[in-house]
Amino acid sequence: MAFDAGLLMSVDSSDLDSKQFKDEKAREELIQSRVLASTRSLIALLQTLPITQHPDLGPLAALPTPAYPVLPREKPLPKPRAETKWEAFAKRKGIANKKKDKMVWDDEAKEWVPRWGFKGKNKKEEEQWIHELPNNVDDDHNPVSALKKQRKERSLHNKGQQLKNATRANAEIQKKQDKSSDTLQSNPLIRANGAEKKRSEREQRMAKLDIDVLRSRGSTASMGRFDKTLEGEQKEKGIKRKFEANEVDASKERASHMALLNKMTNGTLATNKRNGDKDLVNVRKAVRFASDGKGSRVLAGDLGKSKGKSRTRK
Repeated sequence: MAFDAGLLMSVDSSDLDSKQFKDEKAREELIQSRVLASTRSLIALLQTLPITQHPDLGPLAALPTPAYPVLPREKPLPKPRAETKWEAFAKRKGIANKKKDKMVWDDEAKEWVPRWGFKGKNKKEEEQWIHELPNNVDDDHNPVSALKKQRKERSLHNKGQQLKNATRANAEIQKKQDKSSDTLQSNPLIRANGAEKKRSEREQRMAKLDIDVLRSRGSTASMGRFDKTLEGEQKEKGIKRKFEANEVDASKERASHMALLNKMTNGTLATNKRNGDKDLVNVRKAVRFASDGKGSRVLAGDLGKSKGKSRTRK
């Protein structure tokens, strides 16, 4: 068993019995016994170190220098941050960077106040009760809103500078990546695959742009009919209508009409050919409609009366 008191680490490199690891209960007991023995040995080692008494914390042991100064990292090292424009200029000119404190002394209030943020000193001129106005301002000039506008403009300017620095850093990183990729592109096979990939990506982007242009053209009131076409823009390909000849074979005309009737009757025309036209009409519904809901007997009686009247008139 090996120990490193500087890292509070104990290493048990003894062999394990594979038979005990097959059984879950035996495996847990083996692991607990090994951990317990390692912890006891490490605590016994710490008790042999020089100990000093602290008035508040009690006895403290002075740990030695770790035997393993470098431990493996779980994640890779962070990439170095790219220098900003000001940092590069200060480095060339030898200007030392002085970090500003977050708290500053206010002579009037006789206390430390934050430099920025809530109740910050940068808002002191906005919150004062009297303001000095220049001679060339309008009568409706508001000094508080003007100072607040200037402060917001400075904040936006700083954000713009940060975005420019980030863009410049990304460009430098991309430049380095392009250089590394150029070394790989020396292989003709890799170069051919890269060219095909770029060509396919370009074609996909062009197709997407064409679809977007057609969609935007159809969003107008005239559905793009009176819109101006762009230079080099292709004409939209639509579905052309097909007109049949005026004189066709009688069998083809009959087949087209039967297909239309089948579509109108939901396909019941072909299945009810054996019964003739009986199933094409709902007889009960027709009788109920003709007799105003009174039934077939009333309808038959009315028909008989109408026939009798016609005979008497003759």
